[in-house]
Amino acid sequence: MMISLLIDLVILAALAAALVWGVVLARRIARLQAALAELAPALQAFCDAVEQSERSVAEIRRETDRMSEAGLRAAPEPAKPATERQDLVRRFFAAARMRQEG
Repeated sequence: MMISLLIDLVILAALAAALVWGVVLARRIARLQAALAELAPALQAFCDAVEQSERSVAEIRRETDRMSEAGLRAAPEPAKPATERQDLVRRFFAAARMRQEG
């Protein structure tokens, strides 16, 4: 009888510890999501700035190619569009909002 009571107490303590850890973890995740939500506008502005700079660089390259003598150098590859990064950022924050709401 004493052994079963001791085992029950150990199991109860383990369950209580798991419950406390779950609450602590949930609070940490909520703080992280709040911090990410605060960063969303800055990150979006950064993505927009990167996209604009890529367009500017591509335009400068085109103008340089037009101005350079024909055949002296090969045309550079066009810059990769930033839409993939923007889509990734948008999907990330959409998923974070869905988790926060749900």
